[in-house]
Amino acid sequence: YYSAPSGLGAAAGAARGWEVFPNPARSRIYWKGNVRGTVQLYDSKGRAVRTAGALAGSMPVADLPPGFYYLRGEGTTVPVTVTASPTATVGIE
Repeated sequence: YYSAPSGLGAAAGAARGWEVFPNPARSRIYWKGNVRGTVQLYDSKGRAVRTAGALAGSMPVADLPPGFYYLRGEGTTVPVTVTASPTATVGIE
């Protein structure tokens, strides 16, 4: 999967009036600033995988596959990288 440089989402969002952090993210993505309505997270194929009210200020990502995503809100799209959750277990039933 593609991994964006660290801090890219924060810089891209801040330039448009809102900040997205941390980037890369493991368990949750947070945002603050000038965003209203809903915030949606899209995978690299353009499919919406999460939706949250902008006032919530965050959304969980720990259960998503690691990879490159896009967070969209208030007409602004910010690239976000999701890394493996530290609590994820692979191959254990």
